[in-house]
Amino acid sequence: MKKKYGEFQDNGWEYHIFTPDLPYPWFNYLFNNRYHSIISHTGGGFSYAIDPKVNRILRYDNLETDLPGRYIFIKLNDEIWSANWQPFKVPLDKWLTIFSPGYAIIKSEKHNINSEITYFVPIDDTIEIWNIKLTNKSNSTKKFYIYPFIELVAGDIDYEVRYRNIMKLYNRAEYYKKRKCLIFKKMPHPARELDNFVFFMTNENFESFETNKLNFYGVFRTIETCEGLKKRRLSNSLAYGEDMVGCFQIPIKLKAGESKEVEIILGFGEKEEEIEKIADKYFNKVSENFLKVKEYWRNELRKLWIETGEEEIDRMINIWGKYQLLGITRWRGTSAYHGSEGGLGFRDLAQDVEGISNLQPELAKEKLYQLLKFQYSSGHAVSGFSVIEGAWDKNSEAKLLSGKSDVAVWLPNAVVKYVKETGDFNFLNEKVPYLDAGEDTVYNHIIKAVEYLSKEVGEHNLPLIKIADWNDAFDRVGIKGKGESIWLAEAVCWACLIVKELAKFLNDNETVSKMENIFNNMKENINKYGWAGTHYIAAFNDYGEKIGEKEIFLNSQTWAIIGRVYDENNLKKILKSIDSLDTPYGNLLFKPAYNKYNNRIGRVTAFAIGTKENAAVFSHAVAFKIVADCIVNRSDKAYQTIKKLLPYSKAKSNLDNYKVEPYVWAEYVIGKGNKNYGQGAFTWNTGTSVWTYIGVTEHIIGLKPDFDGLIIEPKLPKKIKNVKIKRFFRGSFYEIEIIRSKKEKKLIIDGKEFEGNKIPVFKDNGTHIVKYYF
Repeated sequence: MKKKYGEFQDNGWEYHIFTPDLPYPWFNYLFNNRYHSIISHTGGGFSYAIDPKVNRILRYDNLETDLPGRYIFIKLNDEIWSANWQPFKVPLDKWLTIFSPGYAIIKSEKHNINSEITYFVPIDDTIEIWNIKLTNKSNSTKKFYIYPFIELVAGDIDYEVRYRNIMKLYNRAEYYKKRKCLIFKKMPHPARELDNFVFFMTNENFESFETNKLNFYGVFRTIETCEGLKKRRLSNSLAYGEDMVGCFQIPIKLKAGESKEVEIILGFGEKEEEIEKIADKYFNKVSENFLKVKEYWRNELRKLWIETGEEEIDRMINIWGKYQLLGITRWRGTSAYHGSEGGLGFRDLAQDVEGISNLQPELAKEKLYQLLKFQYSSGHAVSGFSVIEGAWDKNSEAKLLSGKSDVAVWLPNAVVKYVKETGDFNFLNEKVPYLDAGEDTVYNHIIKAVEYLSKEVGEHNLPLIKIADWNDAFDRVGIKGKGESIWLAEAVCWACLIVKELAKFLNDNETVSKMENIFNNMKENINKYGWAGTHYIAAFNDYGEKIGEKEIFLNSQTWAIIGRVYDENNLKKILKSIDSLDTPYGNLLFKPAYNKYNNRIGRVTAFAIGTKENAAVFSHAVAFKIVADCIVNRSDKAYQTIKKLLPYSKAKSNLDNYKVEPYVWAEYVIGKGNKNYGQGAFTWNTGTSVWTYIGVTEHIIGLKPDFDGLIIEPKLPKKIKNVKIKRFFRGSFYEIEIIRSKKEKKLIIDGKEFEGNKIPVFKDNGTHIVKYYF
């Protein structure tokens, strides 16, 4: 039976949306390494190049209205509608949107004029392409106009939001006669001394164009009226110190049954000759380039492929969650929910690198260089950075001294995971500069990260929380420089184990000893000061008050397991505390929720109950639990949790309640005590993507890269009998089958039995058949 709003098709590669009138806008990400297009199911959203703050291309004013966007308006005689449905919302005879990795397609029909708009971003070049196929389904000739439309920012969105009346004075629109192309510029100014531009062009002849927003919308009017469309021709005016739009009036004449394709390119450039090259490269070759993009993403996502017999889990790990991970690794600084942010969060990117190392190791290495260069010589690191503007806190000594405390803790695992995946041990010896002064080897960078965290401690010899740890909303717990984080102490222990493992492999006994000492001291203090009798607390604030003595915080419990610091005698109590937070959507971040503001804790206490960090089902933290469950052999619990996390889980199947995209991870689900309990929020941009990917592939399935091979340590739940995995590893291709057996464990590779559970590195670029019985 056809579902109400949409469903997966094409073996899970596509999600088909059946109505434009959804409970909330749903999005797809279209991107390459330099360009990102966030597009809603009706064409709403925005685009940017290189940095989402500095080089915003399209304006996007409001998530709830999902306006404006990339639209195709159609005018037949005096009747006007949008092939996208938005913004006029005129009823259409047919409508369908298809989302897939790499593309979005919007199909519609009215008055027997069928339109199919395919949006995609090519594998390289800072552009997006729209291919508009128009078909006359009637028995007579049709003459009509189409109007491809955009609204521009063409500059820094943060300044645009704050100083709209001033920023528009820097706007310039030009007509580039050589290619019949519209160019939009934000002139350089002291806050953005960049001389670049946006271009908008078509392969079709057009009768007129518009760049002046006021002319197009009309005075006292909005995009939902578009007075300019009612006129015989657009004004051909060039915006000068005025808000900008881009629109072409293209005449179309189709005989009965005839089809025609119109191509549009929207792009970002620095020199006008780039426009010529782009036009020659893509116009009249759009179909060919679309197939390249489709094939590219399907090949990239197949680099690690699992078959567990659980179709719903496989779909997220193989396709949608993986695509989400590859998108946010490039563009973590923005989403439809983040209006004017830019750059990349340090800890976010460090975690993402862990996941992409087996998919796109070259990109992982590129991102590691970025991370290392934004680490201070002390071992600490910035909260985030832009590749254009640099460190977020570069001009603020206060932030430098008291920024987010946990950023550096994620760096060791990112580096070690890359080395395990690639065998690129030379990377460890490369020298990379620190942000403030000097340079050091990559190996010493990660050692310094741990050393810094072990020294920046408070009264209980636990790490200072500063303005926040993982929980950003603990922003006043350590504002005076005295508060301490139990969770961060556990994460430091985790980082110690990672660096120790690497040092041991490298025969660096001095570092092994150093990591053991830090680990043992931190573990002792965690259990001495952080154990509350039934669970671990979350933190001490500046006043020595315990945060989480009465509340139960999920992360403090799961990371006691991940960091291997818990007392075995207390494990049952820890697991009971974890399970007490369970809901049909996954585990609450903590309970009970705060209902009164406390300035000794921070904004977490001011958020509405059940939202964001105030006791929501925070998916990233729930994904940590999957890993913790596997470590203590609770594979069935891990399985139950991943099933609850799925965006199309049983509890989320009522999309009128869940509202958000049922094909990507959401940052959180609104928790208990809120009238909107069960509603999803903040999709796409979440660490859930990497931790669920790692949780399933490396912990439930148990296939992990090691310095000298692939380890198989399955923690399969009862529901999963056997698993098949196809995986690239250091140049070779592996077809692996993990099989339950009542007999002894056995590893067979290419028909030969091997000792243990480690697949060696073959270095032969061949294909190897592996069977592991356990």
